Order: sequence, then C-alpha cells, then structure tokens
Amino acid sequence: MEALWKDLRLSLRALARSPGFTAAAVASLALGIGANTLIFTFLNALFFQSLPVAEPERLVAIYATDARNPGLEPISYPNFEDLRRAGIYADVAAYLTLPVSLTGGGDPAVVFGQMVSGNYFSLLGVKAERGRFFNPEEDATPGTHPVAVLSHGLWQSRFGADPGLVGRTIQVNSQAFHVVGIAPPEMKGLALLDRPPDLWLPAMMHGALLTGPLVQSFPARDGQMFSLVGRLKPGQGFAAGSAATAAVGHNLEKQYPAENQGIGLTALPLDETTINPKDRAKYVRSGGLLAAMVGLLLLVAGANVANLLLARALARQREIAVRLALGAGRGRLARQLLAEGALLGLLGGAAGLVVAVWGRRLLWALRPPFFPDTLDLGLHARALAFTFAVALATGLLFGLAPVLQSFKLDIATAFTEHGGGSGGGGIGGARGGSFGAVLRSLLVAAQVALSLLVLAGAGLFLHSLARAESIDPGFESEKLFVIPFDLGSQHYPKPRGQQFFRDAAERAATLPGVRSAAVASRFLLAPGGQRLRIQPEGQAAARPGVKGALVAINKVGPRYFETVGIPLVTGRAFGEADREGAPPVTVVNETLAKWLWPGEPAIGKRFRLGNSPDVLEVVGVAHDADYNTLGEPSQPYAYLPVEQSYAPVMMLHVRTTGAPEPLVASARRALQGLDPGLPLLDARTIGQVRAQALWAPRMGAGLLTLFGLLAAVLATIGIYGVVAYTVGQRGREIGIRMAIGARRPDVIGLILRQGMRPVVAGIVLGLALGLAAARSIAGLLFDVTAGDPLAFAGATLLLATVALAAVYLPARRASGLDPVTALRNG
Repeated sequence: MEALWKDLRLSLRALARSPGFTAAAVASLALGIGANTLIFTFLNALFFQSLPVAEPERLVAIYATDARNPGLEPISYPNFEDLRRAGIYADVAAYLTLPVSLTGGGDPAVVFGQMVSGNYFSLLGVKAERGRFFNPEEDATPGTHPVAVLSHGLWQSRFGADPGLVGRTIQVNSQAFHVVGIAPPEMKGLALLDRPPDLWLPAMMHGALLTGPLVQSFPARDGQMFSLVGRLKPGQGFAAGSAATAAVGHNLEKQYPAENQGIGLTALPLDETTINPKDRAKYVRSGGLLAAMVGLLLLVAGANVANLLLARALARQREIAVRLALGAGRGRLARQLLAEGALLGLLGGAAGLVVAVWGRRLLWALRPPFFPDTLDLGLHARALAFTFAVALATGLLFGLAPVLQSFKLDIATAFTEHGGGSGGGGIGGARGGSFGAVLRSLLVAAQVALSLLVLAGAGLFLHSLARAESIDPGFESEKLFVIPFDLGSQHYPKPRGQQFFRDAAERAATLPGVRSAAVASRFLLAPGGQRLRIQPEGQAAARPGVKGALVAINKVGPRYFETVGIPLVTGRAFGEADREGAPPVTVVNETLAKWLWPGEPAIGKRFRLGNSPDVLEVVGVAHDADYNTLGEPSQPYAYLPVEQSYAPVMMLHVRTTGAPEPLVASARRALQGLDPGLPLLDARTIGQVRAQALWAPRMGAGLLTLFGLLAAVLATIGIYGVVAYTVGQRGREIGIRMAIGARRPDVIGLILRQGMRPVVAGIVLGLALGLAAARSIAGLLFDVTAGDPLAFAGATLLLATVALAAVYLPARRASGLDPVTALRNG
C-alpha cells in the first residue's frame, strides 16, 4: 500500500508539471465518462431500481393472453376472483387506474385514482404514513364502505398536508368518501412511466367510480379491465407459480368457453413489468443503443488519452532511459506509468460527474410530457460506483500504451537520438517506423472507426426522424384540439348526457375562429380505448380468425369525420337521423372492410359487437388512419354513432381556422357554461399529441447527433495532435527534404498521404462494423433501412472532411519551415 501511495504522489507531481497535457486528457475523459454516467443513471432508474415494496423478488404480474390477438391483456374481475380462490399464490390483488372527479380542498378537478382489491396494500407490504389502509371487510360487499386512501403528493398539493384530513370526507364522483389514510411518499404505483395514482379506492365501490362501458364490463367474465399482482408463497419459485397460473387459465377456458375462448393466463416477474410489457422491448433496444453509443464515445476519448500518453512518453524517452540506466526495473517503471494513467482516469471521472449532473438536468428538461417527474435520476451509490469503476478501468486500459512502448525502448538509441526521438517513421508507419508510430496509427484508425459508428447511427436516426415527420397520419394533422370530460363522474342520466353532447358541439362550433366541432370517445394518436369482439354475419363469420376477434371502437357524434379530416372512401357519415330508435349503423375503416369482406363491397354488410344484441349495418367506409401512434400498421377500426351507443367519457374535438392554442380557453368556457361543476381534463392540441408520438425518434436523433459530434470532435483533436506531434518530431527530416529541392506542395502531399492512411483504414473498418451493427436497431427506425446509404455517406463525408482538415493544418505549418532553421534546431 505504501508503494501505491508513493506511485500516486509521483504521478500527481508529474501531471502537475504538464498542466496542458493533463487538462486535455482530463477534458477528453470527462466527456466520455460523463456521458456514460448520465446514460447509466437513466437506465438504472428505468430498469434496475426496485419498487418500494416488501420482498419485491416474490411479486409477479399476471396477465391474460388471447390466441387471436398477440400481446398481454388485463384480466376480468370474475377471473381474478377465481384465480385468487385457486390458492396457487400467497395472495393476489387487483387494481384499475381511472380518472375520477374530486371535490374538496379546492375547485372541482379530475385526478387519477386506483380502484383496488382490499388486500392490495397488505400484499405489497406497504405501511401507511398516516391513518391506515383498507380493512378486508371494506372490500367485501358492493357499495357499503366509501373509504379512500390519498397519495402523499395529493395530500400535500391539494390539502396542504393537513394532519387532520384523516377521518374527514371528500367528494369523489359526487359521492362522499371518508379518508382513512395517507400513503407514504415513495408509494407511486407499480408502473414507472405512468402518472402516479392520486388516491386509492375499494373495488367494491365500483358503482360510484365506473362510468360508460366499464359499468357493464366489471361483472362480465370477458370484461378485461384489471391488472393483477401476486405474491409467491414462501419457497415457491417463479417457474412453479407461472406454470400453476397457466393451468388455472386453461381450466377457466374449459369452465367458461363462451367468455374465455382462446383466453389464457401468464405471469411475469413484477420488476419486468414496471414498464408496460408492450413497450418494454422498445425501451430495452433504445437503452442498449444509447449505452453502446456512449461506450463508443468513451473508447474514442480513451484513444485520445492513449495518444497523448504516447506522445508524452516519447518526449520523456531520455528521462525513462536515465531511470533504466540507473537500475530501475521495467516492471517498476510500468507500475509508475500505469499509476499516471489510473490517476488521469480518476480525475476524468471526477470531472465526468460534473458533466453528468449538468447533462442530467438537460436530459430531464427534454423528457416527453408523459414521463412522470417521479423517476429518480439521482447519483446514488450504484451510479457513483459505476463512474469510479469506468474511470479506473479507462485509465488503466489506455495507460497501457506508454507501458508497451517503454518495453520497446532501447537505452542507447534514446541517448543518441535528437529531440528524444526524431525520425521514427511517419504516422502511417510507411518508413519502417517505430513501435510507437505504429501504435499511434492503430489508435487513430480505431478512433475514426468508432466515430464513424456513432455518426452513422446519428445519421440513421436523423433520416428516420425526417421520414417520421413526413408521415401522412390519414387525417388533417393541424389546427385541431380536444378537451376531455366525463359526465359519468357527475352521474348524468343518458338523455341529459346526449343533450350535453349536442349542446357542447354546437356551442364550440359557433365560436369565432372555429370551423367545426364534434364529440368522440377517442382522440387520434392516443393509445388505448375500447375494443370489442366482432361477430360478423354470413360468409365472413366462417372465415378462420374473424369471428370473436377484437376490433377498436370509437363512438362519435355528427360532423366527426369532417372535424378530424378523415375522408370517406364510400358511403356516408353519421347524420342527425342516426339516433336511438333508428336502425343501428356503423362506419368501418378500409382495413376492417377488406378483412371481413375481401373483394366485396362493405356497404350494407352487418355484424354485432361484444354482447350487444344490435346488428349493425355498414353505411360508410372511412380512410385508414394512425389511431394509436404514427406509422403504425393498419388495424381494423369501427365507428359507432354516439346517439346510438352512449358513452359518458367523451372528448370535444374542435377544428380551427388558425392556430388552435388561442381558442382552447374559449372552448373550455363554453363547456363550463353548460355545467360549471363539471371538471375538465387538460386540453391537448394535435401538435402536442404529434410531438408526443415523435418524442422517441426526436430524442434518439438529438442524443445520437450530440454524441456523434462529440466523437467527431474528439477524433479530430486526436488526429491533429498525433500529426502535429509527428511533424514536430520530423523537423530535421523535413528540413533536409526542402534543402535538396522539395517544394511546399510536396511536403504537404507527403504528410497528407501518411496522415490520411490510418483515417482511410478507420473509415473502411467503421463502414463494415456500422453496416453489421445497424441491423440491430432496424426496429427503432421509421421507414429507413439499416444500411441507409444517405446516413453512411453523410457520416463518411463529414468525418473525412474534418480529418483532412486536422491533417492539413500541421502539414501546412510544416511546409512553411525554414530549412536552415530546421536543420540547426534538429
């Protein structure tokens, strides 16, 4: 240990004597290590932080599977009860997130509640901060125990952290609920990227909490609504619990074939579901890409430092030779050089933490609007340990370069060479050069190859973003906004609700600057929404995979297609005559029409949806659109007239003649004029929704462009430094060449040829590696092939240009040397 401290003290003094070299090396490492720390902190918060529950490793998430629709689905409440009674887990709890209206502590507001089974908190092993959680009897019989648990955030923001709130009453969906407890601050639900619940309510209060189709879905065995979490029994492994879950699902399908046909059950470890499993693979690929890119950036920075250390070691050849001549062993010398590299790495790591803190603030400011502000990006022990390990490993790894060079040092040659090593071959090693020259050339080639990888990745994402920006979503994607509202929370009867829809659309349409207005149950580019099983009539019913498949549903009012700008391919839109009592009708999109009746006209065809006895007649076929996100594959979609299929949760769609933002306040006042006590959710413009749909390609393009430019800058500095150092060492040779007749263009051409050889080699290697690696990110790109020639050509041209400039500048300076002065100083 004493020898180690001695080496570190000597290294510190040596670095202090070369402040320029030390500053350049630390700055390079700070960029590389800081970027790695930043991305590690983000990925750690996203994938590796445990939920604040007891024994999270024993918790599983349980989903339904559908043989006709790939993916994981919620589970019906009756199936949940049967699964719980099966006793295969220590316990199973259910929860459903939904918006509710809240009165008390301020103006009426819409907040997000979770309707949970009574054992939810006890299963998770969470303790209340104030009061208590639910008792078993409070979730035993419907409608008997209106109790609520508030989140710590809602307790603070709306009720001023009033310690006397427990025991008092609040109004939820216009019904009194007694507050029995306050959850701890860390209790923010089981989904990292969802908005944390504001309060929790017993599932048996569903009569007061559910509105619209959810009312009928709650008791239905095919009403897939709830998320489930189970706790494994002591000593029970995940594999055993998963197999037992699948067996229960198989039994439920046999026991209830009408409702559970094709429905199975599956389990996943809970820590793999904190991000929606439908999206997790995309986040994993994106996170892996970012980690790979910052890893490459660190290698480029490390190669820079290795070249700096090599140049410094060449300048210290006489000093090293003297040490060896006085009896210092090469092992002792190697340990000293490694200590200098390790110290540089640690200094770079310390500076990298500063870069990470600054970058974290920037990254957090650029987060998409649906990211909750509860994601913990703090530099905790794991992030600090990662930074220390990366810094030390980088310093030691790239500190090996001067160590290897010292093993090749000949003491006699070191004392006889001018300037501590003149000559020694060009950068390209064309003149039979030294080991150090060859190593520097290899490092330059590696820098260029790695930089090209990062730049090509940035080019792919920039091209992908340009394609995504130009995607036609199938509707007019400008001058449109929506205001969501829920009449069910105010217990509107159906006739009054239908009149409210008509009045809301009429009032909004008469506002100055509004072209048209309509109500609908879904907004475009918004995932989720109602899906029902289709039961077609006639020949389509006999086709495999058609009967019983799920179809997305949107309930819309008159002038909806005109308002959102979805054209009709054939037939008609809904009119004022399509009301209750009239023949049930529907409009389908092109995909559903072709799927049900290929090669036949859809107009006049009929089908049923879900358990409804109504047989719907197709009166129109609408153009396909992007319903959930931009660029999605076409999916079957059906529209129902809201006058014939009432739903209390709706959205007022408003098409404007100019920018939509100035008219939002006027439309809100129009709605509140109809019912001042109706809480309204935040309005959203189509621009905001489109930006949300494009956040991933925009964020990827922005980050990768930043990392690519940093890599290019570091590589350019490295190339310039190596060529400038080599030219300085070859001053005598250049003087001799010019003295015997070499012209300035000859000198410039010689240095350019030798300087660009490793650059060209690096570009060739980078293209080969980039084309191979690009296939792994093809799934993250919009309408761009992994081998997109524009991205690779642009990256190659940019890198070749800056590399040429980095070689040309010292070459130009060398060509201006005075031969007499060069020979005298050489």
